[in-house]
Amino acid sequence: MEQRKQFHVTPQKRAFFDRKVLTYGYSRTVSMGKIIPKDWTYVRLSVQSSDHNHIVLLISKLMGREPYAQNTQTNKGDRQNP
Repeated sequence: MEQRKQFHVTPQKRAFFDRKVLTYGYSRTVSMGKIIPKDWTYVRLSVQSSDHNHIVLLISKLMGREPYAQNTQTNKGDRQNP
């Protein structure tokens, strides 16, 4: 019997995400884990327009996970390197 390979079907990207707004004192937070790419570490939010029921935000990447630090061998003996 001949085996058939299953083709991987990638689903279309979601156009919207429903999130609960969490409140902590006077602050409000929204989880955006699936919206912002994983390698973004700092972002800037800019309000483009707003009305009673809508706010249009522009999310700009300020910094990602770029390897800025040099990878050097660690000093395991807690001694000063010569």
